[in-house]
Amino acid sequence: MRLFHMAARFLAIISCVAALAVPLAAKSWRVAEFQDNITVQEDGSTTVSERITLVFIGEWHGIHRFIPVEYPGPRGTNYTLFLQVSGVSDGNGNKLKYDSSISRGFRDLKIYIPDAVDTTRTVEIDYIVKNGIRYFDDHDEFYWNVTGNGWSVPIYSATALVRLPAAATGQLRAHSYIGRYGSNDKATPEIQGSNVSVSTPNVLSAHEGLTVDVYVPRGILKQPSALTRAWWFIAGNPIIFLPLLSFAVMFAIWSRWGKDPDPGMAVAPMYNPPKNMTPAEVGTLIDDTVNPRDITAILVDLAVRGYIKIREEQVTQMLVFKKKDYVFVQLKGPEHWGDLAPFERVMMENLFAGGATRGSCALGRRFRRLRCSSGLRNR
Repeated sequence: MRLFHMAARFLAIISCVAALAVPLAAKSWRVAEFQDNITVQEDGSTTVSERITLVFIGEWHGIHRFIPVEYPGPRGTNYTLFLQVSGVSDGNGNKLKYDSSISRGFRDLKIYIPDAVDTTRTVEIDYIVKNGIRYFDDHDEFYWNVTGNGWSVPIYSATALVRLPAAATGQLRAHSYIGRYGSNDKATPEIQGSNVSVSTPNVLSAHEGLTVDVYVPRGILKQPSALTRAWWFIAGNPIIFLPLLSFAVMFAIWSRWGKDPDPGMAVAPMYNPPKNMTPAEVGTLIDDTVNPRDITAILVDLAVRGYIKIREEQVTQMLVFKKKDYVFVQLKGPEHWGDLAPFERVMMENLFAGGATRGSCALGRRFRRLRCSSGLRNR
């Protein structure tokens, strides 16, 4: 009896799972036919008319049409297609409601299809692309992903017809690719006059697409101006404004909080040495060494304080040539040196060792010895 109850429960569970699975398996949809009619104008703008036939099994409310609009450009830049939707309608010309947005490099058209229950419906999408042509030095190129690779369902048939200006008759080259993004599987396009047509030889699985690539000789299509191309590049690569934005933000922060406060008056710098320190001591502390200009500073400071006088004289050499000499005159004797620092007293003793007056030309050797004996060695 117990085995009988267990078997009954098992059969009941299996029945419930089967009852739930049947509706799920029965609900599906697919793209029965995808047709693209593309016209390339002489100014390079492109009009596209898509006719998509959809087969719905079960109840559905709409689809997403993902149109690729971002492609890799030269040197790591981005190439963005500027796409403007003209309208979305059903097979009878009735307008359909749709939402448009940009998502992960695609123009996402969320199209609402009313009463899509176990039926076949047709959706027609018309749009214009301003910059579908790429311009090179030796040719122009129309590279177009016809179906896109964003379909999560199979596409049973896909065709595309590209019409170019009549002047391109007999001068076109074309290639076509099928499969997932980056696939090298090729289809065979047909060129008739200035038209290129291509179709898929087999069913496209989910996320597989059809691409057509047409090479156009230079001179048939009119290139946009340099200003227009620059605007397209800037609009497709807004990240180039990041340094300018960063500068503007940092400049605003600096203007608000980075400036020093205005004291309301002019502040004059003070150039006097620190209190109770002589210029020679300050010069020695700055670079931790005694330089000739530190010795000169001692002499000038002694003159300022009234211990010596410095007088400029003209000295005749070799009966013809003259040069300047500076004569140091002692104004205060040793009995008045009590306020001098030890190194200043050494300077005075060596400066006036031969008398109360001394010329600078006669002090060359003594000045070199002064550096070691004055007490201003490196400390």
